[in-house]
Amino acid sequence: MAAVGVLAAIVLVVSMVRTPAAVVGAAAPAPPPLAIADTSAPATPAPTTSAAPTRESVFIGHSSGNEMTVAVAVAGEEASAYICDGERIEAWLEGTVSGEQVNLQGRNGAQLTATLTENAALGTVTVAEQQLPFSAAVAGPPAGIYEGKATVDGKPNRIGWIVLPSGRQVGINNAAGNRGPAPALDPNDIGGLEFAGAKVEVQRIDGGDPVVPR
Repeated sequence: MAAVGVLAAIVLVVSMVRTPAAVVGAAAPAPPPLAIADTSAPATPAPTTSAAPTRESVFIGHSSGNEMTVAVAVAGEEASAYICDGERIEAWLEGTVSGEQVNLQGRNGAQLTATLTENAALGTVTVAEQQLPFSAAVAGPPAGIYEGKATVDGKPNRIGWIVLPSGRQVGINNAAGNRGPAPALDPNDIGGLEFAGAKVEVQRIDGGDPVVPR
């Protein structure tokens, strides 16, 4: 019996040696990293800007002493103008618009400078060695500037008209350098005009149309 007890004790010792004890304080597996929420503000799209509307207007008026009738057609950054007294003095001008400022030039020293508002043009015209202040207001069709060309008796005729909002017309016919009052124009039928037996080619002048002889 003693031998059996000793043998049982040996078996127990061998079993304890072969079975490792649990390691006390072993590190637990690290938890997966937490996702970090993106709290940054979303990118704000750049504001879209639209181009300023293009100004397309005709301004019609008179010099301060009514010596001249003045008409200025504006389209964007360009302008054309016609000035006349309805008898013998006239000037065709063209040039640029910068912001609210208009600067136009014609032949023989003719000039026009003006400041534009939404409804008016205020400035100065220089024509026939006269410098005259003028004022003009926006005018809708058929008011405006008209130009006619015809050949009469073999001579070139150039006719300029300013049609006022009232319907009254002021203009000059330049027949190869000889100037006189323009014939009557129907602005609603510009294709039907004849003068001295010749057909007149008439067009309405808009800002930027070339009008100064070259």
